[in-house]
Amino acid sequence: MSRSWERSSFNRSQGRRARNTLKHIKALGSSLFKRAVIEQRIKVNPWHDVSMPDDAIQSEITKHYTLEEAENIISALGRPC
Repeated sequence: MSRSWERSSFNRSQGRRARNTLKHIKALGSSLFKRAVIEQRIKVNPWHDVSMPDDAIQSEITKHYTLEEAENIISALGRPC
């Protein structure tokens, strides 16, 4: 497998992904390869030195329902159509 392909694939998507998404991808990749090192399937974790791209998109603040809105949604789910 070509490591340059992996890096270029990750780099191509970096400008279109939110910072939190990239953090999750990095954590998953690092965990998978850490396990492979522990099981002695590979010698080195290739994700160890992966850094976050500087141009990753900052996520917007997540909007939440008010308690009243949530209760209305839940009660509507129990009603037949």
